[in-house]
Amino acid sequence: MAGYFLASQPAKVAEMAGKKVTAARQVDTAEPGSYSAAPNLLLKVKPTGARSWVFRYQSNGKVVEIRLGKAGTKERGLAEARELAERMRAAVRNGIDPKTVLKPKHDAAALTFKHFAVAYIAHLRATPRHGKPRNEKAVDQWPSTFSKWVYEFKPVGASVGFGDKRPGEITYGDVKAVLTQRGLAALAETQKRVKQRIGVILEEAAKEEGEPHRYNPAHAFKLETRKASSVKHHASAPPEEIPAIMAELRKSDSTSAMLLRWSILTACRSGEARGALWAEIDGEVWDIPGARMKAGERHRVPLCAEALEILETMREKRLRDHPRIFPGERGGLLSDVAVSKVLKRVRPGVTAHGMRASFRQWGAKQRGMSREALELALAHTNPNKVEGAYQYDDLFDLRKDIMKVWGNYCGALPEGDNVVPMFSVSA
Repeated sequence: MAGYFLASQPAKVAEMAGKKVTAARQVDTAEPGSYSAAPNLLLKVKPTGARSWVFRYQSNGKVVEIRLGKAGTKERGLAEARELAERMRAAVRNGIDPKTVLKPKHDAAALTFKHFAVAYIAHLRATPRHGKPRNEKAVDQWPSTFSKWVYEFKPVGASVGFGDKRPGEITYGDVKAVLTQRGLAALAETQKRVKQRIGVILEEAAKEEGEPHRYNPAHAFKLETRKASSVKHHASAPPEEIPAIMAELRKSDSTSAMLLRWSILTACRSGEARGALWAEIDGEVWDIPGARMKAGERHRVPLCAEALEILETMREKRLRDHPRIFPGERGGLLSDVAVSKVLKRVRPGVTAHGMRASFRQWGAKQRGMSREALELALAHTNPNKVEGAYQYDDLFDLRKDIMKVWGNYCGALPEGDNVVPMFSVSA
């Protein structure tokens, strides 16, 4: 595929210079014409009002257009289209036909999850460990557990088994369905090993396909603990301590400190923050696709002023074309351990996830603040299935006001900024 290369402004798109789509709402309101939405990504609006996404690049000197489907907030939104276009750009940069990203084939020749699994298991058998042959019994467990629990399993609505899907297609929901299927969910140790092994195969496949930083849903999925009969909550800080914690975090310009501030200001989970992509930023909104959310549903986060300032800082530090907002030292996913270490120096005894509880406790004390909007801000699903079935509105405008007030609270120390923290981020 050496003939592929990216073209930011081919001759045929010269007439669309200056016409751009920068916000999600414009996708539904743009007049007929062609608009630039991201590098190599066009929004085309016909006189009839029909809207579609197009990925445009050059192959062997010829301009090639690939349709990415219908455009619109109820179809494929701006954030999702940008993410898909970035994956296709990565394919082109690595000499891979970008069509394989959009329309993977399910045939004998396709590089499926099973293909990579079989190849990796063969590699294990042929590669000594610490200079000694590997334990054959341990290696045999890989194909055994995959054959029993993974390869043929079909998530609800899927047309093919898990093993026949391309690694890049596999979502958080697919992994969750496999690991929580009847039988496997009751075998804690086996479930844990299957999760780890799926994660290894997806990681190896991403490297082979030239996308080493690709989101790994197996690593993101958290297994439930079965030891305690009562619910164990993540240690959280009293809401009154949050301004002082934030003040200490602002003294560091490390990526870990920036990410921790971001996760506190957005009330999101650590995994969602660490996996945040530039393609998910839509103006003053962080638009997280369902594939990266615990509940498998899209989540829009209104960004307060300080969160936007963090974005600007990280944009200045951004490595060339790197997709992640908060990358690790080697460009991969920033580790949860690195974030926890920063928080431990500032406030020992609490967890990053516990900051979500701090936000919820703060919100409960605010007069007139909507309980439903607070729960949606945390991306919690409604436990009442009847109520949930009728809740179509994500209360975005209410959440926007809440996050603005929360951002102001995080940025203002009480009593004239005279709170002296017990610990320091630089300790």
